[in-house]
Amino acid sequence: MSTSTIDVVTLLPGPVREQALRLGENLRGRMVAAGIEPAFALGSPFPGAGRHGVCEPHVSLLMLEVGTADIPDAVAALADIARARAPFAAIGEYVAHNPQGAPELFFKVSAEWRELQRAVIDRIEPLRRGRLRPADPAGHSVAALIRTSADPDQVRQLSRYGYDEVYEEAADRFRPHVTLAWPAMRRESVDLSDVSADGLDHVVSEVAVAAMRPYGTCTKILSRKQLIG
Repeated sequence: MSTSTIDVVTLLPGPVREQALRLGENLRGRMVAAGIEPAFALGSPFPGAGRHGVCEPHVSLLMLEVGTADIPDAVAALADIARARAPFAAIGEYVAHNPQGAPELFFKVSAEWRELQRAVIDRIEPLRRGRLRPADPAGHSVAALIRTSADPDQVRQLSRYGYDEVYEEAADRFRPHVTLAWPAMRRESVDLSDVSADGLDHVVSEVAVAAMRPYGTCTKILSRKQLIG
């Protein structure tokens, strides 16, 4: 059976999406000026993907490997979730690097974010059927991380969900964020001291199932639904 790596995400409304694209392009420019090759550009095709592979700014709720034949079930489950969940506020909190030097825009964690992620996990994670993604956004083998990670919470979440950024009472690893840029080859970073999350507050009103490429990019929206609950 063929499989696909998908990401269940929230999408940014138009004006905030445009601001995120501008911020991502600014940070890419800083990388280039510092001699750091960017891996992708938000709003542009992923390298080698052609014109249909545009990298869409998003907040990931659950990344998973599914049978390609199960994608319609994931789409149907997301439609049910969207009908039951109301739009809510996303408050931009700060911009910081991840461990690979990629700048990310973080939103304040709230009960609404956690409840939406839990609804996605409850309905869509079972479609994984125990499969693991070949690699995480940094390119690390997920199976190898389970064997070798020194972080027991990461190991438990990867083993349980196939994804290690989940809110649990025992270990809150969910930090809703948009990845703005990523260094292609090196874990070098650019100065973010003058970069803020100002103006990136918005109402989360749209969720989607997207196809994934390296670095956690979403390049093809398979289905998008409005929150109407």
